[in-house]
Amino acid sequence: MIVVMANKNKDIQQEELQFSKMLKKLLKDRSITQKQAASLAGVTESVLSDWISGCAPQNLVAVKRLSTSLGVSISYLLFGSSDDGFKISLEELIQAEDAPVMSGYYKIELTKIKIAENLLKKEK
Repeated sequence: MIVVMANKNKDIQQEELQFSKMLKKLLKDRSITQKQAASLAGVTESVLSDWISGCAPQNLVAVKRLSTSLGVSISYLLFGSSDDGFKISLEELIQAEDAPVMSGYYKIELTKIKIAENLLKKEK
């Protein structure tokens, strides 16, 4: 049991580091400061600094806002996956709910997104 948890934690850490690596690369390639990026994402500079240091983002809406501002898909920013014109849909994000990276705060944010989506559907 301990080995399984260690592997799961290792997977989560690798995905968190992938996000950090992609974020650093995009900011450098686009000559965007941390202050500017924080403003684009709608988070504090401290939160953005945490992301760059390897902490998992707790607010997927902010990550999506940042990915859109940077002109990449959220999947590219989070996982470094190919971005050949591909933009992850809300449905695909929800389907990925059981992925290791979608634990904790991700799951909470996904729940908020689902609730908001249902409210929007009801308004139509």
